[in-house]
Parts: sequence; C-alpha cells; structure tokens
Amino acid sequence: MTKSPAEEELPILTDVLVAGQIPLPEPEISRGTPRSAEEWEAIEREMREAVLRGLHTRIDAALDQRVRDVIAHIQEPIMQELSNALRNGLNDTVRDVIHRAVSQEISRLRSSRT
Repeated sequence: MTKSPAEEELPILTDVLVAGQIPLPEPEISRGTPRSAEEWEAIEREMREAVLRGLHTRIDAALDQRVRDVIAHIQEPIMQELSNALRNGLNDTVRDVIHRAVSQEISRLRSSRT
C-alpha cells in the first residue's frame, strides 16, 4: 500500500525526540537519586501526551488527505455515470423536441394547404 504525501510527512517517535519536541527527563546520574516507579509512570504519561499533541495536526492532515483520496476514488465512476446519464437524457430530450417540432410544422403545413 502506498503512502499519501501527508502520511509520508508523519515522523516516527525517535524523530520527534531527537528534534527536541518532547521534553526528555534529566538522566538519573545527573540527578543523583533514582526515580520511583510513580515518577517513571508520570514521565511516560507526559511523553505520551506530548507525542499525541505534537502529532495531532499531522494526523489530522493525513486523515483528511486519506478521506479525500477515498472520496475521489469513489466519486470518479459515479460522476462519469452521472455525466453519461445526463448526456443521454439531453440527447433524448433534444431528439424528442425536434421530432415534435417537425411533426407540428408538417401538420401545420398540411392543414394550411387544404
């Protein structure tokens, strides 16, 4: 499955971390004290929320493009069918109008000769 341009722009987690978009915790060595399980859970939660916030607009753009692609794929044959139906209907209407106009004119000409 090929990726849309919007999907191609979605970074992976390490791209976001390296770019400094997600605040990384201070290493335990420089802190001097180990972190508790609760602190690690809070760090994990904060990082997860930051990733979601950072990717939200990109995900929206990718989803929007994906929906547009699917709609265009579905819409194309429907529009072609509608166009053909309108063209055929218009041809039938024009043919019918011309037939009636010619018939009426022939009738008028016949009645005026008598």
